[in-house]
Amino acid sequence: MAAPENLNPALSLFLRHHETLTGLPENTTRIVQMSGDRDCNIFQLLKLISHDAGLVGRIIQAVNSAYYSLPNKITQLDRAVAYLGLRTIKELSLAVSIASMFKGVALGRYQARDLWDHSMAVALLSRDIAKRSGAADPEEAFLAGMLHDIGLLFMVQSEPLQAQKLFAAVESGASSFADAEQSVFGFGHAEAGAAMADQWKFPPSIREAIRWHHDPEHAEGNSQQMCALIAIADQFCCRSKVGYPLTCAAVPTSEAIFQLARVSVQIAESSEAELPKLLQNAAPMAA
Repeated sequence: MAAPENLNPALSLFLRHHETLTGLPENTTRIVQMSGDRDCNIFQLLKLISHDAGLVGRIIQAVNSAYYSLPNKITQLDRAVAYLGLRTIKELSLAVSIASMFKGVALGRYQARDLWDHSMAVALLSRDIAKRSGAADPEEAFLAGMLHDIGLLFMVQSEPLQAQKLFAAVESGASSFADAEQSVFGFGHAEAGAAMADQWKFPPSIREAIRWHHDPEHAEGNSQQMCALIAIADQFCCRSKVGYPLTCAAVPTSEAIFQLARVSVQIAESSEAELPKLLQNAAPMAA
């Protein structure tokens, strides 16, 4: 990956002014890092999870949810992990850790929950497209999709009054989301999210996907494919109006993006048609 780009002055000032808000809980950071590690094993993750009582409780709650319909209630973490498997536990741990940050902020006429629902949908759709096409690692695609709008979340949390101006401009139709961000904040959420990903030491591929999910053609050559895949999932979820739909509502999905992702339109649209089912199956994570 190329060295981190020089930050523009507005973003540098924002990060300095909001240092206390732009930090992640250590456990969340470690879960993100571990989720991006293909060599992570179930025992490493179990040890990390066991230090977070809230996370343990949510995992136990999820495995005992109506979705799994177990004949006997599971009360021990190791049994829950054995039943759900490594992939589901990694995804559930990430979802629970990140979801808590989406509470208590407003996005114009939308709520933080809408941004969370959108992030979850992009994660699920990215993973499904990756599985169907073989264009990317499905777990990595899920992680990148989950975190792609993390910069917007922190912008809203840090500057709620400025954020209201942003959403008002977009909802009125007076400006595109990208133009409104530049006008109000002086930088965009993708740029902010990438700077934070550097600070949190996220995996390089995830940092690149956060930075370039609206402009995959500008990513480093070996990162373009994943960035383009996330862009497709993001745009499809926006047009399907799942969660917060305005970050790319007016952006058509170009043939060039499909070519960069090495994904056919047919495969992507087949995944999109399955999105309601994907969301239903992920209900224990999204709760």
